[in-house]
Amino acid sequence: IFLVGEVAVMGRREAEVEAAFKAAWRLADAGLTHLTVDLTAIPAEGRAEVLQRVAAPALERGLGLDCVVSPGQEAAARPLFAELARQGVAPDMASLQCEAPEGPAEARAQVKDLLTLCASLAGTPVLRRGPVTPELLASLKGSPVAGCEDGGAAAAAAVLVIPYAPRPPDDGRGAGALERA
Repeated sequence: IFLVGEVAVMGRREAEVEAAFKAAWRLADAGLTHLTVDLTAIPAEGRAEVLQRVAAPALERGLGLDCVVSPGQEAAARPLFAELARQGVAPDMASLQCEAPEGPAEARAQVKDLLTLCASLAGTPVLRRGPVTPELLASLKGSPVAGCEDGGAAAAAAVLVIPYAPRPPDDGRGAGALERA
């Protein structure tokens, strides 16, 4: 089990990078085990420098580091990760944020993008982020993609069974919150 927090860097201006840096420290201080940094709003030539600054709390605390790769730039991730390795900020994994595929053809296209990223970053685990479908999961079976999150579906379902959280009325079968959990 690991606890992940995400910081999205909204731009390259000093105030935006400083805000992300402070957010990363808040997450590190909260006891998370992994930090995800989303640099997709940063121009390619500035990503290594920005990640080095924003990831400093994770590196200092020995947290796992995940870098979100921009959709459509899977093949271009290799120079970024090589530069990060030279700077001593090599992420432990790379993530690609995806929308829920609208059918089997789109699911296969996403898998192709993920495979391109896996090939580009040989040796770095790749994670797919975003809502999934049965077609997508079937297409990922046996692929080198290291992980696939569910876009928050499990978390949304779990909230419904927490006794103190707002939830729908009892289902009429007398099942309490703990039984449903």
